[in-house]
Amino acid sequence: MNKILVLNKASLEEINIVHPYFSKIIVINKLLLPYKEREYKLKDVKAEIVKIPDGLENIKLNIAIKRFGKESIVLSKDLGINIDSNFIISCLIRALDIFTIKHGCDLRLNEVLIADAENILGKICFRYLLNFARRIILLADKRENLIKDMEFALKNYGISVAVIEDPIKAASLCQAMIITDKRYEILIDPKKPTLLLNKTICHNGLCFDDVDITLDEKNFYDSILAQGFLEMKGYERIWKNAEEEGFKISKFKLQNNLIMEI
Repeated sequence: MNKILVLNKASLEEINIVHPYFSKIIVINKLLLPYKEREYKLKDVKAEIVKIPDGLENIKLNIAIKRFGKESIVLSKDLGINIDSNFIISCLIRALDIFTIKHGCDLRLNEVLIADAENILGKICFRYLLNFARRIILLADKRENLIKDMEFALKNYGISVAVIEDPIKAASLCQAMIITDKRYEILIDPKKPTLLLNKTICHNGLCFDDVDITLDEKNFYDSILAQGFLEMKGYERIWKNAEEEGFKISKFKLQNNLIMEI
């Protein structure tokens, strides 16, 4: 393999730029073929972004891979192809670290809440927070389910962990949040930095759910490209390795809308 191929769904606005006449005709729009939007050079690795118009996605996916994906690592957040959730969360936890500091809340000095802490997303977040957080609050339906996690954190990292079943109490004790379950979106506080992993709709406060990254300070792209780069180089797919290779988190987004740039 010698190339990273990222497949993204094309919005109507994007199609209108490429096909200003056809995009207004729904039937023809659904027949539009995948097209290459951009090409990048990530050090010595080539990366291409290919857009797939709406309609007949499975057929278009096969066409895109056959046309653009020869000898490529194929990735897609939009279509759920080869996404490493461990890598994505490792990147977003690093982003939360930066985001909180930018808003006057250093997680090395303050409490961070994970709600829900029992699901897989919560457990992965907990793993990466252990490297630097001062104190972690785990919101769980049953406290006894996370006793071993609490003991592991204290024994191996010297970190104090509180496991709490009461959502209101848990939220009142923290200065930053990670929301992994839609049930707990009611806890979002407009004054507390929050990482959203539950696809909730939040228009207020200090919330983000994704980031853009850069390598050369000129181009900005999806973090998935860093995963592809690490995979091609044979590194473990964690954000720390990407950062050591020069990748930097540059923009914070909520539902694809820019909310902060650094």
